[in-house]
Amino acid sequence: MMKLCNRTRRLIGISIIIVSMISMLIWEIWVKEKLFYDEAIVLKYDVERGTEITEDMLDKVLIPDLQISTCLKVGDEGKLSSKEAVQFIKGGTPVCDEYFSPVGSIAEASSGTLALIISKDVVMGSMRQLECGEKILLYSKDTVLSTAIVGNVDVDGDASIILEEHAVSVILEAIYSGDKLSIVRIGE
Repeated sequence: MMKLCNRTRRLIGISIIIVSMISMLIWEIWVKEKLFYDEAIVLKYDVERGTEITEDMLDKVLIPDLQISTCLKVGDEGKLSSKEAVQFIKGGTPVCDEYFSPVGSIAEASSGTLALIISKDVVMGSMRQLECGEKILLYSKDTVLSTAIVGNVDVDGDASIILEEHAVSVILEAIYSGDKLSIVRIGE
């Protein structure tokens, strides 16, 4: 009788070990991936500013759910058709919609000009209504600072503007002194 109990205990112990190992294997292979990871779209290689995005540049990878809350998921590839990169994007980076704008919407600086990022915090009003390539006049108090061309307006309302090199110091001086800038659209 005693041998049967020891034998039964051994079989139960071995059974518990085997069931535990199978459960861990199932968890690692199937369940963990489905619960804590999601498939996201990434770029296969580095993309320079102004590069038009095509389907062959994209890849799908599994990344933790917390990292892709603002990024495009598998099935959202259509949102990237006719878009170009507004900045350099490192290969393998999860793709977010704000990294791209419609093709041809990024104004380029020529020689003698510089691009300057203007935060929405230093401008009276909103810059979201501005369009790429539009000419604007920048004021501080009642003084005209410079004319510029809108390069790009991002989803947060910040804008890149293209202006003459000599005007950058004037704009920055006004911003650093705490003055708010006013922007007025001007015709072509």
